[in-house]
Amino acid sequence: MLAFRRLSVAAVGAATALTFFITAPVFAVGSCSQTAGVITCTYSATGLEQKFKVPSGVTSVDLAAIGGMGATAVKGGSWSGTPGTGGFGANVSGTLAVTPGQTLYIEVGQNGLPQQGGFNGGGSTDQDSGDQGGGGGGASDVRTTSCGSPCNRYDFGSLNSRLLVAGGGGGGGATFNDNGGSGGSAGSTAGSGQDGTDSPSFPGSAGKGGGGAATSFPGAGGSGGDCDQQDGTTGHYGDFGNGGDTQPIGTAHEPGGGGGGGYYGGGAGGSGARCSSGAVAGGGGGGAGSSYTDPSVTSPSISTDATGVPSITITYTATDQPDGRIRVGSHHYIGGDIYNSDGTGQSIAKNAVVGSRILFRIQVQNDGNGPDSFTFQATGSAAPGYAIRYYWKSTEITSAVVAGTFTTPALPQGYKYTIEAWVKVTSTAGPSASRLVTITSVGDNSKVDAVRFQVNRSN
Repeated sequence: MLAFRRLSVAAVGAATALTFFITAPVFAVGSCSQTAGVITCTYSATGLEQKFKVPSGVTSVDLAAIGGMGATAVKGGSWSGTPGTGGFGANVSGTLAVTPGQTLYIEVGQNGLPQQGGFNGGGSTDQDSGDQGGGGGGASDVRTTSCGSPCNRYDFGSLNSRLLVAGGGGGGGATFNDNGGSGGSAGSTAGSGQDGTDSPSFPGSAGKGGGGAATSFPGAGGSGGDCDQQDGTTGHYGDFGNGGDTQPIGTAHEPGGGGGGGYYGGGAGGSGARCSSGAVAGGGGGGAGSSYTDPSVTSPSISTDATGVPSITITYTATDQPDGRIRVGSHHYIGGDIYNSDGTGQSIAKNAVVGSRILFRIQVQNDGNGPDSFTFQATGSAAPGYAIRYYWKSTEITSAVVAGTFTTPALPQGYKYTIEAWVKVTSTAGPSASRLVTITSVGDNSKVDAVRFQVNRSN
């Protein structure tokens, strides 16, 4: 039996051994998973802009966005009225043609909070004596131009690049003895906020609901209530991208809800008026923001969400492709971006004297657009006098490589994995020994690449 001893890389004049290489993944933010050849990337609300870089080989993606929900108002005391509830955001989907390498900017709207609008356009509101109006929900959208870090909600260049928008719901109106109005829900039509409830004996004392937005104009602010002591204030209009805020209120007014963000924002609800009886009428609910799909988005669908969990998902079909590379010692790899099954353009031959040991490094890069594993198999005619062994790190894997059963872990797109082939030339060696190493995708076994190495006896 031939004795074989694996030398350190230093013994053959090479640099530190390379084994398992990790590079940055395509997806900077978002959680991606693969099922039955389909990759789904899900983005949750973070209050920050996120990104999606279109992988190689992908020319179409399916988009689905859910806008933020408006907040329910908060009652600060033991009043008898009921706070207005927040409205739901929209659920918008469609298919978009894309270019590999293109970056899409992802803005997932947050749900509104008491007094505070959600990220990406939710309108804010006010409080009185602990009674807090509900902030509007932020819109969720996909665009081609960044809004910056932190995001500038009034960057019209970025807003104009939006391709798909799911509007946010309006916030609920605050209450004292009389009920606040509920916020409007977004969908194919943005709902207006409901009016607050009038104080008894004082018709018209409640704040009016903010108007729902349309794709061509923002929602109007709801008017403040009228009463014999102090009138309420009118809510602000929405604007391009942003829901209206409630105006600052005077003493003992119940604030309206903030408008929802959207392609255009919903109007804020008006505040309830203070009456001589000591009662304060309810504030109006905020209007919802409008939804939108660009003409480049095909098969659009717009409905009202019922989950209250804002998100954006991007789905596309997985493709598989191993990219084999090879080098001898510490020389440069060859074979990158060359795909074939016979080693053409990715073969190396090395002359060697009897007693020498030659190191070849064989590497696969995942050139598909999703996670994939790969098998290695070495084939070739008998080569008496040459001892050929395969290793991953310090573990010998010769039997598995010869049998074609050695399999890498699942590698994300762009990740690399390297094994080593060591060839020892003995005194009984013939003229040469050659091996073809075929690398096959586990996800699609029709996708292969191959590299070849050869050692020629030189004495």
